[in-house]
Amino acid sequence: MLRGFTAKAAVHAKRESWGTYILSSQKKRLFIPVPGEEIREINHLLKSEFPYTRICVWDPQILAPYMQHIPNLNFLIVEIERMTLDPAFHLLQEKISDRRVVYNPSSEDYARYVSGFPGVIVKPLISQAPLIDFGGLAMPRIEKVMVDITEDVEFRFAQGAELYTIFENLLSSFDVSDKTLYRYADRRARRNRVESIVKSCGL
Repeated sequence: MLRGFTAKAAVHAKRESWGTYILSSQKKRLFIPVPGEEIREINHLLKSEFPYTRICVWDPQILAPYMQHIPNLNFLIVEIERMTLDPAFHLLQEKISDRRVVYNPSSEDYARYVSGFPGVIVKPLISQAPLIDFGGLAMPRIEKVMVDITEDVEFRFAQGAELYTIFENLLSSFDVSDKTLYRYADRRARRNRVESIVKSCGL
């Protein structure tokens, strides 16, 4: 069972708004991305082929409520352990016909093949990335989302001044673990960047 949230706890959670829940026994808000049907289907497909592999599938639209300028987003992110990255990519290419499946895109690849098109980005899952178990599906914890959006090419829409807006809204609204946030930021060599943004929020 992944740390942070359990399927049992999900049963006793009260949905507050899109993507967030409050546990009945807690007052602090927890950031819980709620997987839609397409995310569940992709998870099932990958788990059927790679049952012992860590997989995280999520939708960047979870950021929309916390942004000032909401972009038109139509792509999903599939993160999977590096040893199965190539076969997972080829499997999704074969099985998904209504989205472009793109392999760990560079900034140029993202602009050319993902931006403006329905897509699926397949990329390696960073070891020890903070995840939440939602009914048996691994979803990103808020700390992972915050670190990822600082520099990953697919989050260009959330960078610049918008990044500070997102951080401020997330920090003021949800329970964020400093320890988890900075440990993951260290793993991604982004600690100074993340700390600077957090300090600028003054929360």
